[in-house]
Amino acid sequence: MKPASKLPADLFLAGKPCVYTPAVIAPLIYDDDEGTFLKASPITACNDARLSAAQQSACAKCIGIKSRAACLATVSNTYFGADEHSCTWVGSQSSSGSIGRKGDSAASAVKTKEVRHSLGISVPWSHGMWLDKATCSVSVRFEIVNPMSQPLFPTGMFINTLRGWRSDGSAVPFDLGSSFTCTLRKGRQVCEGSIPRPTYLTKGWLSIEQEIWVEDQNAIKELRKSSSICTQFTGGICTALPAPYKYDYILRIVEQPCKPPVRPAVPAPKASHYSEMPFAETVPIMYPGGSLLDALRDLRWILGGTRGLEWSMRVLPRQSKAPTVPLFVAVIGQGELANACDWSPDMFVTCDYSALASKALPGSACYARECKGRLVYSKPAPADLVFVVAYQRFSFDAMLDLGKVVNTTETPAQTVVLNLAITP
Repeated sequence: MKPASKLPADLFLAGKPCVYTPAVIAPLIYDDDEGTFLKASPITACNDARLSAAQQSACAKCIGIKSRAACLATVSNTYFGADEHSCTWVGSQSSSGSIGRKGDSAASAVKTKEVRHSLGISVPWSHGMWLDKATCSVSVRFEIVNPMSQPLFPTGMFINTLRGWRSDGSAVPFDLGSSFTCTLRKGRQVCEGSIPRPTYLTKGWLSIEQEIWVEDQNAIKELRKSSSICTQFTGGICTALPAPYKYDYILRIVEQPCKPPVRPAVPAPKASHYSEMPFAETVPIMYPGGSLLDALRDLRWILGGTRGLEWSMRVLPRQSKAPTVPLFVAVIGQGELANACDWSPDMFVTCDYSALASKALPGSACYARECKGRLVYSKPAPADLVFVVAYQRFSFDAMLDLGKVVNTTETPAQTVVLNLAITP
């Protein structure tokens, strides 16, 4: 494809303080998008043949902007007629020429990216960003910038995971990539944290995911005006809430290098996971159709081949003075968890973990609202070993509604705060 008409002479992203967002933070919409993102060469100029004429024009508009405010106020891309992403503000750091590269830059400067999201259907809900070769840790910050967002959408969850490969080219298992997950609820408009890069992650990228819960009935009705398949083909148009009734937030990503005086001076030797996860949230997720539910009942991390772990867990009420229940925390085989669940012929599932403490590794099990522990194995853990945080009892209909929590007395909505470190 030839460059779009009326494009500026200098079409390169390097050296520009404001850049085209998909060139640095790629949307991952369809099943094969992640593979394409990982294999493709980066977009370094606005006349890239992979961009349509409209995308080339949007790219050229982004790179012509000189101020942060204008950059974040300018739409870079619109998805399915509903979600808007601004251009990405990178400031003067882009003069190094490392914009969009697959971690091959050895530049030691702190690298910052900021982008504004205005969500009407929350698609794309996942994104990918390559890490610089010199990065030791990644800080992420999510800030709600629309006062209408939280009254309509009570909970926003953001899952950020470092993924990639070892020096021998083998992929690092998902659960051995460090992560940070935070939740924005009513009254909390900012969440932020840092993700240390494991030493064995020699080539890496950041996976960013979002889930937004919808409580307002009018908002749900608007989402139900769209078919749930309106995003299944490129160019599809979905119905979403009109502005200002959208979920608007600014994402800020900061890569810290591995050189003093910035700390940490070296990458972390283990996987570090921090999570604030809403359990048993039974309202719909923002998505076309307005009926998708994703109520968490348990979390699991695969420990096969690892040497040890350390954790602390506590339960917080969904709202002030709301009821909570103790959770089951343990290092245990997946088979033991499966055996504790009963599947009826009509696919109604009931799981009871209340008697599994004796099946867990010694010293790992607790039934509590708060507990912590540490284990070191004498040999690598077997493949089916997992770390689990779960309700003691829960039920659901596997055929009709995977998200619905049937017994809200046993599984009240609550937030789980977890710190977990896994040693490979």
